[in-house]
Amino acid sequence: RQSLDALAAVQRERDALLLQVAALQAERDRLTSTVDRLTSDLAAEQSRPAPARPERPARRERAPRAARPVAIPTPTAPTAPTVPAVAPRRGTASFPGFDMERLANPDVVRRRLDEAEYPYWASEGNLAGDVLVLLETDASGRVIRTAVATPIGGGLDGLAESLVRDMQFVPPVVSGQRTGLRSQVLVRFER
Repeated sequence: RQSLDALAAVQRERDALLLQVAALQAERDRLTSTVDRLTSDLAAEQSRPAPARPERPARRERAPRAARPVAIPTPTAPTAPTVPAVAPRRGTASFPGFDMERLANPDVVRRRLDEAEYPYWASEGNLAGDVLVLLETDASGRVIRTAVATPIGGGLDGLAESLVRDMQFVPPVVSGQRTGLRSQVLVRFER
């Protein structure tokens, strides 16, 4: 019986690793296509001829003038550059179908969902969708490892992982002992 349990545990771990590998391969493919596109854009930009510069009119000779007193400005402390105020770009994040009763800190997670700012690139690209986050907890219920199985980019994958890492699960009890768990959480982003 113990060997069957051990075999099942090894198979679950293998399945989790396969999901992580698939997620990493998808992210690699996405990044490779982005690099290829940027490389071709750069090559096209470099192959364009430089615009012709207009010629300057010839300088006229002036008669020398009498020396005038020159005011020397007094040095002033440099000022910090002003940054235009930009309203935070907002979208909504939610955990559809997730039971918040599984958490030891549901209020913290709800507050994080309310305060989450939509990433700049996701807002610019008008991205929305679902991100499946795989997770593993320790015996205390703290999330120790996450991976994105279905990346959508634009900073939403990182935000989804960050939201899941803030979760504190109520640890399951097996044979009277607290134990870690492996699970998944679907994070939905809407504009």
